Amino acid sequence: MKIKNLSIRKKAVALALAGTLTSSALLSSCGNQNILNSKRTFNKAVIFDYINNTASIVEIKSWKKFKDNEYLIQTNDNLWILTSLYDTKLFDDESSEMTAEDFALSILGENATINYFYTDSKTRTK
Repeated sequence: MKIKNLSIRKKAVALALAGTLTSSALLSSCGNQNILNSKRTFNKAVIFDYINNTASIVEIKSWKKFKDNEYLIQTNDNLWILTSLYDTKLFDDESSEMTAEDFALSILGENATINYFYTDSKTRTK
């Protein structure tokens, strides 16, 4: 589809660029973030397995971008997980109106399996 109105195209490019810059700032380092004078904290990682329609929710202590397309995540009980940026979303459900579980279900659908990995290393499945 061609966009005939040049001003709409410029706006779309500007929005895409702004999104890219914001994403880069979000993913550039560990733990709490100070982005545009607002402090961002992520307390959970949602790791998707799209093939099996499953998501794993992990409490996180810290994280950092590792190489070009990976996260290195440290859980609260000091387990280190190396995962792809493409199937992992960082989430803060303490300040969000949506829980990490609701977020995962919104991506995978209501029939998805959700696995929880919490600080005490016990796993439960829903």
